[in-house]
Amino acid sequence: MKATIEGISTTTRFQRHEYGPRDGGLELSVIEKESELTGGIEGTAVVRYTAVTLGDGSRRFSGVLSVTGHIGGRGGSFVLEDQGTGSTQETNGRWIVVPGSGTGELAGLTGDGGWHWEAGRKDEAYTLSYELAMH
Repeated sequence: MKATIEGISTTTRFQRHEYGPRDGGLELSVIEKESELTGGIEGTAVVRYTAVTLGDGSRRFSGVLSVTGHIGGRGGSFVLEDQGTGSTQETNGRWIVVPGSGTGELAGLTGDGGWHWEAGRKDEAYTLSYELAMH
C-alpha cells in the first residue's frame, strides 16, 4: 500500500561551480548540496545538480540525490532522480526513487514526490509517496 510522507529538507552546505560560456545571460553550473531531512524521512542527503539559468532568470536542473536515514522506523539508503524548474524567487523539484537503489531495511523502496523552495529560505518542504516491499 502506498503511503505519503512530508517533511523539511534543510541545507547544511551549498556550493556552485560555473562552467562554459556566459553568452546572453546564459549560465551553466554544477551545484553540490548537503541537507538534513526531518519529518517523514529522518536523515541526510547529498545531491549534485547540473543547472542552466537563462537570461530572464528562469532555470532548469537535474540531479541525483543520495539519501541515508529512516522512513517509518526502517533504516537504509536510497537514490532519487531530481528534476525541476524555477527562478531566483522559487523552485520546484520532482523526485523519482531510482528502482533497485534501496539498501538495508529500505530495499525495495519505490515512489515519487517533490519539493518546493522560496527565496530567502535555507529549507524546502518535501513530500514522498512510496511503497516499501516487506522482507
